[in-house]
Amino acid sequence: MLKQITFLFAGTGAATILPFVRNIFIARMISVEDFGIATTFALIFSFIEMITNVSHGRLIVQAEAGEGKVFQGSLQSIQLLRGFLNAIVIFACAQPLADFLQVSDAAWAFQVMALCPLLRGLSHFDLLRDQRNMKFSSTALATATPPLVSFATAFALTFVFDDYRIMLWAIIAHELTFTIASHVLSSRAYRLHWDIDVIKSAFSFGLPLLGSNILMFLNFQGDRLIVGNQLGPETLGWYSVAFLLIATPSLNVANTYQILTLPPLSRRQSQSKAFRYQADITLEGILFLSSLVVLGVSLVGPSILMLFFGARYDAAMTILVVFAVAQAVRLLRVGIVIVLISRARTDIVFYTSVVRVLALPCGYIALVNGYGIFTLLLFNILGEIAAVGFALSRSQKLRMINAKKHWKTLTVYSTFLGVCVIDSLIWPPSANLQDNIHPFQLVIVLWFLASVYLLRAGRLYLRENLLPELARKFFASRRHENGS
Repeated sequence: MLKQITFLFAGTGAATILPFVRNIFIARMISVEDFGIATTFALIFSFIEMITNVSHGRLIVQAEAGEGKVFQGSLQSIQLLRGFLNAIVIFACAQPLADFLQVSDAAWAFQVMALCPLLRGLSHFDLLRDQRNMKFSSTALATATPPLVSFATAFALTFVFDDYRIMLWAIIAHELTFTIASHVLSSRAYRLHWDIDVIKSAFSFGLPLLGSNILMFLNFQGDRLIVGNQLGPETLGWYSVAFLLIATPSLNVANTYQILTLPPLSRRQSQSKAFRYQADITLEGILFLSSLVVLGVSLVGPSILMLFFGARYDAAMTILVVFAVAQAVRLLRVGIVIVLISRARTDIVFYTSVVRVLALPCGYIALVNGYGIFTLLLFNILGEIAAVGFALSRSQKLRMINAKKHWKTLTVYSTFLGVCVIDSLIWPPSANLQDNIHPFQLVIVLWFLASVYLLRAGRLYLRENLLPELARKFFASRRHENGS
């Protein structure tokens, strides 16, 4: 089990770090405006994918019949049809999308991007079947290889292009490599089926999540759409740098955490006491990881931004901490959503996203009326707080999570985030690491440690489960070495 978890973290870590390195490389090779245009490609692709995602991949992990060949083949048929339709939509809407983002001259590139959903639609679902059995080695390899090929493609293209075209072909190389890897690493032959019962089951499971996915995209990427539409590609360029620097670790945390925690929660969904204990661990784990992201950004974020992206993107420093806090509260919501999905309560997930998206028009109005990007981010935080409150209250009513049990932890956690925002306002960030070091940071570290100390279920799990397993592995390896 520990070996498989190591594979998972290695694979998802590589799948996160390598695209991040690729984006840093491209950002330094092209202008801020071209980088803003380049970021719109992934933005539009993820938008089309998100609004048509009926979460059939999750269904293989969650459903009892997920091992069946007909079940898997039927879901692969949905995936293929979805990819074909998405390609048509992107190609047909390329010019209006480019006009909306103030990059009309790049409409041809959006048409080329139609290849991405088509390639994704041809991918094999056998890797997801491995995940339900807690086997992550093939998943790790399939997720780590595409970004490596994508980075190599971007590097080679710098000798040919000096603009956003580098990113365009790097993204296509990523999708092509993933599809090939999913087939090479699968143990079953790729087959398509159309079992009407499976199709109905898939849409019954996924349609509530479909609406949630649309809202999730607006929640996660809607601010970038607003910035691109209202302020143009150059501002979108440095804003996207802040997004990449914060979203890279937080997205890695969210994806890895869901893969790791959803199977054990699903296995315990009929055991009330065991399920609530696992839900407590899930909630406390995401609290720790999200606060760790904010702590890192608060202490060294501006210096890392300047080191990686250079002085051309220094405008992004002013919003880093607020951006990190918004992502931290979002991660807390992700943790609660994982618990809800494990019990197939996708309806509550949908309503949680509705609550969150209500803040987006407020941020848009604030930006249109000249209140700036900082105010847009504050509305993002308020929306996330409201969504977390709604999801927690519903989980409490359904006896999935005992919110009252965690009130001390949540209070200290919320205060920690507030202290980090206050620190960034009183002591504006600087590119010089020494200028960012001041006595108030000691308060931030102590508050972080206090929030970690209150994670009771996590401490119990470490003491009774994880640490003993690590000790057994260590002593077993020592005995093996001595015996040989």
